[in-house]
Amino acid sequence: MMVNCRVSSNIVKGDILICYMTRVSRFFSLFEITDKYFIDSKPIFANNEDPYIIRFKVKPLVIFDIEHSIPIFDDLLWEKLSFTKKRSWTAMVRSSLREIQKEDGDLLKTVLLDQKTKNKVYKLSDADIRKLKQKQQKIKSSESIINVSVPEDDEELKKKRQ
Repeated sequence: MMVNCRVSSNIVKGDILICYMTRVSRFFSLFEITDKYFIDSKPIFANNEDPYIIRFKVKPLVIFDIEHSIPIFDDLLWEKLSFTKKRSWTAMVRSSLREIQKEDGDLLKTVLLDQKTKNKVYKLSDADIRKLKQKQQKIKSSESIINVSVPEDDEELKKKRQ
């Protein structure tokens, strides 16, 4: 198996990983990198042939359950993040190991650390609940079988675009 470590090699001790839940569009955790990346093919995320073999040792700074994680559409974030002003903003949060601008990272880190003490509840909408219940479908690509889910139109996103 050939592994491309180019992006991973740029991540160093002290960097912060900001985690995002795609189906409900929420930020839910911060992890601090404690060592350089390593390769490990032991299955964690799949029963066999785990596609995520480039791994990091991390220290959790905050981890929230789904109702305490912060929606990207919340005014704390949506109007202030630079990438939400672009039509293709989802690429910034739906790609693994994507570097974001320092100002955006500082804002997300501050908001997530503040949530640790505020412990505000962000109730799931009916649309969020439907998205969480969506089953993934398997699609055969030229190289493997991959899981996909087709999102419904996001009413909240439509409102923000208007």
